Amino acid sequence: MLEFTEFIDKELARILTQLPEDAYFMLISDHGWGPVKKNFEPNTWLMEQGLLFVKPEVEGKKRTYDTDDIDWSRTKAYTLWNPGIYINLKGREPGGIVEYSEYEKLRDLIIARLRELKDPEGQPYTNIADRVENIYKGEYYRYAGDVQFCGYRDASGIKVPGKKNDGLYQIDFGGFGRDGQVWDNPRRHFTGYHGNALTSFIAVGPGIKKNNDVSNGGHMMNVMPTIMHLYGIEPPPNFEGRIMYEIFESNSAYAKKA
Repeated sequence: MLEFTEFIDKELARILTQLPEDAYFMLISDHGWGPVKKNFEPNTWLMEQGLLFVKPEVEGKKRTYDTDDIDWSRTKAYTLWNPGIYINLKGREPGGIVEYSEYEKLRDLIIARLRELKDPEGQPYTNIADRVENIYKGEYYRYAGDVQFCGYRDASGIKVPGKKNDGLYQIDFGGFGRDGQVWDNPRRHFTGYHGNALTSFIAVGPGIKKNNDVSNGGHMMNVMPTIMHLYGIEPPPNFEGRIMYEIFESNSAYAKKA
């Protein structure tokens, strides 16, 4: 790992020497990497809550189930690869069984039980559990799960004072635990998880502070508005990210708000 890090560092130095002196260079990873002890398996948890069932012909006959094993005629809620829990809503889902009259009550039940969830150390796990429309905005939010949730110790990257955010307990969306385990060991002996939201960010250019730590209050959503600011473009009001004025030297024209 050290040798590879040194190699990347040398490659970055080579790229920077080839750029014009007035050029700005930014690098960001779309996610980070960190250790993981256990995976939270939402589909197995939903089975435990009596909201998801597998087909009778496979029940108890496999160490772990997959999406093809779900019995849609009895299942009220499930997870897929996309974050969140989906309600098997009648008229919307191909095999939907949940009536619209039951929809909100079922979401309330799932949210309440998620908020009671404990991690393997017996500590409260869930940081956020809410309706999707309270988390995401815009015309495409319905593509996400009807109930959204994240933990204190998963890949959400949300820093909560007084709480650990070490990424040791990840959410395996769409996953079933082996042998019915809600908290299962990582697959294939993985000891790292590639979805940690604590990302790498580098910015170099005229008027940008050197050796400056922007991790406090930083977020990957801030990168695009900052780039737009460099081009003299005002970010649209619906952007959730902000311009990172703190990366610029005080005498830089970009350090001042438009």
